[in-house]
Amino acid sequence: FFVMKIYIACLLFISFVHCTYYRAAVVEYSPYYELGFVNRTTAESIMNRNLDQYELYVQEAQGEYVDIILFPEDGLYGASFYTRDEILPYLEFIPD
Repeated sequence: FFVMKIYIACLLFISFVHCTYYRAAVVEYSPYYELGFVNRTTAESIMNRNLDQYELYVQEAQGEYVDIILFPEDGLYGASFYTRDEILPYLEFIPD
């Protein structure tokens, strides 16, 4: 996970080298999650709880005039899934 943070930071640096000025914020956040199987309603509740926390970070960053915010890749639902069935309630169905 630490290596991923460095990689993302390097990508941001490379992307912004040609820009005049950017202010970035990196959020290190341990999301709320539940182990095991949950239904869709519970999954939505978990994601909304984490989104509420994200909103607080966004408001704080806004006061610091941040241009871009990096959130953890699994920050909305956690990273404790061992099977596809466990993550399924968190996914959005996209029709063909």
